[in-house]
Parts: sequence; structure tokens; C-alpha cells
Amino acid sequence: MAKSNEKSLSPTTPAPVAAENAPALALTKEEPTEEELPMVARLLNHFLTPGSSLTSSVWTIFNVIMLWLFACWLLFVYSFPDNIHVWAFFVLGVGLLITTNWFMSEIFKAGLDYDSTKKAEANKKSIEAKKGTGKKDVAGKNEPKKQAGNPEAPKAPEVKKNAAKKEASTKDKKQK
Repeated sequence: MAKSNEKSLSPTTPAPVAAENAPALALTKEEPTEEELPMVARLLNHFLTPGSSLTSSVWTIFNVIMLWLFACWLLFVYSFPDNIHVWAFFVLGVGLLITTNWFMSEIFKAGLDYDSTKKAEANKKSIEAKKGTGKKDVAGKNEPKKQAGNPEAPKAPEVKKNAAKKEASTKDKKQK
């Protein structure tokens, strides 16, 4: 038996780390915009976006599919008119059609469809941009501008401590 010159790794011997041998990767890689992605990736992104199927085109496609489903059902009725399963299938199909159309109409009445929510978000962003709501805090949220009459303006730590002391002293007076 010939001995090999390779080192064998035991379960306790740590394996070489790939990061030590690999060149450093740039951490500031920018992600591609929606337009730069291939069509399949954009379509997949759209399908995986919550609420993206609440559009009028999806509603129309659903109704066309249900129409073809009922056309197929008519073939079954012609072939098996006395079969109870065919009629149960009809009841389930009609129930699905009615409830889905009712639900979609309620969604569109409330303005919760995909297009309306995107427009509302765009309007909200443009209003915030026009207001210039102040600088960004650490979490990336806008801080309200410090104004004399603004109750939402951030308070200094000393003011908060003094307010807490006043509340504690009024509670003590009420208890006595």
C-alpha cells in the first residue's frame, strides 16, 4: 500500500477557510434597478410582491378562466347529466365565482388594489418631499422639525427628566 502525500482531515481538524484564500469582495455592490432585471426576474418579483395580484387584469383573467371552466362543465353535463358529482362541481364553481367577484369588488371599492396603493405611496412620498420633514434619524425615519408649537418635536434629555420629576412630585402630592 502506497502512502499518499496528502494530509487527511480528521473530524477535529478544522478545514481551511475559503475566505482566507479568496480575493476580497466589494461590499458596496449596487443592486440592479427593476428595469435592468431580465423579464423573467421582473415577472417573478411581481408575483412575489404582496398584493400585486389585486389588479383589474388579474380579475378579468380569473373571470375568463371561470368561463372556460363552465364551458368544460357543460361538456360533462352533456355526457353525464344524472351524475351528482357534476352538479356538485357546478355548485362549487358558482360559489367560487360569486365570492371571488364580491371580494375583488370590495377591494377595488376600498381602494386597496395594487395600482391605488402604489399611487397613494407615491403621493405620500411627494408630499413628504415637499414638506421637507427634517433630517433622518439613526433608523432612517424622518424626525419632525423642531418648532416652538410642534408637540411632536423631539425634547432634550434634561426636559424629559424634569417632566418626569414633576409628574412624580404631583403623584406624591396626590397620594398624601
